[in-house]
Amino acid sequence: MSEEKNLEQQIIASLLISPRKIEIAEELGLLEAHFFDERMKEVYKELIEKYNENNKVDTSSLRSLTFEEILLLTDNIYIVHIDEAIKNCINNYKKRTLDTEIKKILVSEETTDEKKNQILSVIDKIENSVEKNKEFDIKYLLKNWWDRVGENQMQGVKTPFECLSNLVFFEKGSLITIGARPAMGKTAFGLNLSRLTAKKHNVLYVNLEMSESQIIDRMVSAESKVDLRKISKGLTDETEKKLIVSAVSQMEDLRLRVLDIEDNNFNLIINKIRRIQQKEKQELIVIDYLTLMQAKGHQSKNYEVEYMSNRLKLLAKELDTCIVILAQLNRGVESRADKKPMLSDLRDSGGIEQASNVVLLLHRADYYVEGSSNVISDLQVIVAKNRSGSTGTITLGYNLKTQAIKEAVNEIRKYD
Repeated sequence: MSEEKNLEQQIIASLLISPRKIEIAEELGLLEAHFFDERMKEVYKELIEKYNENNKVDTSSLRSLTFEEILLLTDNIYIVHIDEAIKNCINNYKKRTLDTEIKKILVSEETTDEKKNQILSVIDKIENSVEKNKEFDIKYLLKNWWDRVGENQMQGVKTPFECLSNLVFFEKGSLITIGARPAMGKTAFGLNLSRLTAKKHNVLYVNLEMSESQIIDRMVSAESKVDLRKISKGLTDETEKKLIVSAVSQMEDLRLRVLDIEDNNFNLIINKIRRIQQKEKQELIVIDYLTLMQAKGHQSKNYEVEYMSNRLKLLAKELDTCIVILAQLNRGVESRADKKPMLSDLRDSGGIEQASNVVLLLHRADYYVEGSSNVISDLQVIVAKNRSGSTGTITLGYNLKTQAIKEAVNEIRKYD
């Protein structure tokens, strides 16, 4: 194992001298788990965290290495091609893991055929767990496609609104942007989308906008059909309390997780999402909302938003899930006679539009009508961009008292 440890030390030394090479390491799929040496594993983890946080590494601030240890490592570096060293490190991990797993299988009480199948399964799992940037030939792709068609597999999740599903499908590996001006129902849409989808699928809601109690108040109000203000102020009567108890009982079965964000550092949020996905696969990830996150090291907000949008698109592919981001629209909407939003209204960057597979824009015409007292608002969902289907507009019913969004206006009006 001394050769493996030496190789790992060489990799760490190279990253200490040239922190930019951390991008190469991540691109090649190097993980802390691939290190045999526990100390180097700890150092690599800290290097990744610091680089993702600041786009640089200040070696003097490292907790996992002393100054003397850094000098000792960097003074004895001899590797020239770090990409080859990283590939060898990953291969060493594969061999160690394979050897351990095969030994476990061989001493089990399974039949010979079962052991053989288990070993083949382990080999396939180890190979696929670390390989990045794969190359496929067309026969392989077509075979997988036919297999999916034959098994009728859904490569994503349907929206909980049937009329919207006729236009849009939340496909794995895709980035969906939902844009709106304040008070149009952007957060309400995100919460309803998460709550309703979580009745059948694993959903992660990434919250940067509200407190935990505000999220639960809104979800309980939408599920129970009890006025949100009454729930928030504790003014519910006995009948409403029974409705709330019933709603809470149903909500306990939701396959929903909430990631509550206090530190809005974009790279830290991305890493946290990755860790959650490693523990349990999330089929839909909803982020509320994009420009509340911050990625350091960019010349302007435009570049920052474009960077975050592209990273989220790559993350959706990496995690094999669909990511939905809520986004603020420009104030320019308010200055037009026709308040209906357009793609060009996406705030701070056209990069959001470029990165997104689908862009939905929310609009409530009655919001701009002076003196309007509608409890049920017609919420227009404008499919402004759709790489895999048609564009168009559908209308949902938005109950302003309960924050519930439903398929048909008539369906929601009966709960007034």
